[in-house]
Amino acid sequence: NGNRVLKDMQSFPKLRAFAEVYGMYRERMYSLGYFDFDDMLLEAIQAIMHKPELRYELQEQFQYVLVDEFQDTSFTQLDLLERLTAGWTQGDGRTLFCVGDPMQSIYRFRQAEVGLFLQLQQRGLKHLPLQPLRLPANPRYATGVRDGRSESRSRPEVWASLNSAIFTCVRGNTRWRSK
Repeated sequence: NGNRVLKDMQSFPKLRAFAEVYGMYRERMYSLGYFDFDDMLLEAIQAIMHKPELRYELQEQFQYVLVDEFQDTSFTQLDLLERLTAGWTQGDGRTLFCVGDPMQSIYRFRQAEVGLFLQLQQRGLKHLPLQPLRLPANPRYATGVRDGRSESRSRPEVWASLNSAIFTCVRGNTRWRSK
């Protein structure tokens, strides 16, 4: 549609101005030694891509990886996780433990993609099959646990349920746990 093309062409000056301001922002951040969240992710991915020995060192150092709130994971974060666990195989003694609840996804503004959570449950990580483990109910809201206090997570019933799930996963191998 011709109107759409004209509108897109009119936005170019705005895009150029944004790119210029963003470039100045990045230069200033780097000159001060500061990184924003996205920069940290991209720098970590670049380091692992260009320094295989770093990836091997991290894989040796971390035998257990816990990703909490996985429903708020972005494609970039997933890329980093896949690179950190590349070379892991089922039964090699290392454990990836992912926790999430697709009904609680709140970080879309940070490019979180709840669909990644659902795909991971069904297909596993790119190179690593995962086994879903579901709690029959969210222990924070189980009968007798939620009593209106904000400390419901520190109740003995909650800890017993969560510890049991974690113990089951760690004793096995690579597992998936969904709230």
